[in-house]
Amino acid sequence: MEVFKIIDKAIVKNIDLQKFNFSHLNYMYDYNTGIFYKETETKIDVLSYGFNYDYRDNDPISISHENFVPWITFKNVEKILNFVLYNLYETKQITNAHNFYVNNQKTLFIDEPMINEDAFIYELYKDKQYLEQNILKSTESAEILIKNHFFSFFENFSTLQDINDKIIEKYEWQQWNKFFLRTTILKLLSY
Repeated sequence: MEVFKIIDKAIVKNIDLQKFNFSHLNYMYDYNTGIFYKETETKIDVLSYGFNYDYRDNDPISISHENFVPWITFKNVEKILNFVLYNLYETKQITNAHNFYVNNQKTLFIDEPMINEDAFIYELYKDKQYLEQNILKSTESAEILIKNHFFSFFENFSTLQDINDKIIEKYEWQQWNKFFLRTTILKLLSY
């Protein structure tokens, strides 16, 4: 869908995470997903995003606050889990956002939304018109959120020891599902 490609380009241009060494995988309409990611030797910091829109005619379009989330993949944890829980869809070459999701599971994420709907109330496209001012306002809100909250999340959990100290030792095991996707017990066994 051409309209999503144009909005996606505006998001990438206006947020400009490349200056922080993040790469970008274009938005995929079929999965309502676009990805920014920064890969190091031990982990991958990820910011995924999607849009709210009317599925009948793709109008109006706004950024989805539910899909605008940070998460982390710790490579050694996922390597163990992929061995134990075989990933049928794993591919070696990452060519798009969907392949990225399949190959890089969420080791750690924040279950509670870090933002409220007010940050992204702006419609980016309505009545077949691109709303440039709203795109700018939305991307400015997104950039502030990323710098003030998402980067600190990535920094606070830079090692597996951080997960142990800040989650496993701090919270009761019944609360761990707020941070870990997939089977929590298997993740903990791999630490």
